[in-house]
Amino acid sequence: QLLPETTYYWGEIAQNTSWDNKSVRFIIGDLTILPGTYLEVKPGTKIYIAESDSFKTGNINRVEFIIKGQIKAQGTSSAPITFSLSASGGQKWQGLILENADSSYLNNCQISNAYYGIKSDSSTIIIDSCQFFSNNQALNLNYTQAEINNSHFYNHLYTAIEINYSASKIVNNKAVSYTHLTLPTN
Repeated sequence: QLLPETTYYWGEIAQNTSWDNKSVRFIIGDLTILPGTYLEVKPGTKIYIAESDSFKTGNINRVEFIIKGQIKAQGTSSAPITFSLSASGGQKWQGLILENADSSYLNNCQISNAYYGIKSDSSTIIIDSCQFFSNNQALNLNYTQAEINNSHFYNHLYTAIEINYSASKIVNNKAVSYTHLTLPTN
């Protein structure tokens, strides 16, 4: 069996784009989906993130995958979408960072080895049937409208889910092993 080719990314996604599983996606520097554009990720796509930011932008120590537009990641149970560090151990990547993002969704995705699996500020997101594991924190939601369904959270260093000043619907999820849920009292 032939291995898929590898395509390298950094910089900006300035037009609507689709990624499929015919190529492994390797993010070597900060990558930003610009406002008004979307990235559609097809089932079975593997996205690997470098251990360090080759271009030393934003957080100069970690690669950031920033969504200011929209991400539509639609995996399946038999062909999940993978977002993970390119090598085992070592430095973690920063995570999927939503900043004033359009309505985004992740379905049947695996997000691992990040500082934040997903950090969302002033955005709207639906997360369904996803697995988060070995992140420092799986979800960090601030001023975000979120729906989190049927997802699993495993082995996070700090917390599974932190929610601040957000309207969130959380249904039928599972958090195990060294994780806890942090909800604000405000």
